[in-house]
Amino acid sequence: MSYSIQTQLYLTAMKEKKQRLFFALEPDKNSADYPKLRQTLSGLPRNCRPVPVDNLHLTLAFVGSVAPAVRQSLERSAARIAPVPQFHICLDQLGYWARSRILWLGTSSPPPALQDLASQLRDTTAACGLPTEHRPYLPHITLAKSVPGKPTPPVSTLPLRFHFRRFGLYISEPAPHGGSVRYTCIADWPLAPN
Repeated sequence: MSYSIQTQLYLTAMKEKKQRLFFALEPDKNSADYPKLRQTLSGLPRNCRPVPVDNLHLTLAFVGSVAPAVRQSLERSAARIAPVPQFHICLDQLGYWARSRILWLGTSSPPPALQDLASQLRDTTAACGLPTEHRPYLPHITLAKSVPGKPTPPVSTLPLRFHFRRFGLYISEPAPHGGSVRYTCIADWPLAPN
């Protein structure tokens, strides 16, 4: 009996230890606005769970739990996407999802290159036989979880501007010594110079 490539990857995944993955952009820690991002986190109410500063990211495409063979397929596919130019993002909106109690930082005008990159990476996950998100893409950085209501950030922190030169594939793993999770970039690719 002959199986499709997706079916073969799925069957292999069922036998191997899975890894929780996502494609994302990481704010540049050397940028002028990174201290203001940290200031925004430190100004959050004490009764919420701020995202650890080293975990701050802007998700491009969520992958989910996959086997190492699927991860390798994703890496090969990501390396072959059509070139996307480097871009700037102006984070100028504070958002709150009451249902999930998540506070996030987003943009009122996502650059076309960001939309293109996210779309190509969603197509990449679908081509690897993985389920994809069907809701419209909303670029954001999650700031905190378990937030009881939408707080007001210090006015001086917004807007924040970041330039992105690379995107990466990240793994979510338990943090050492207990506590939260840790996000680690396991592969990354350059965006095209402007």
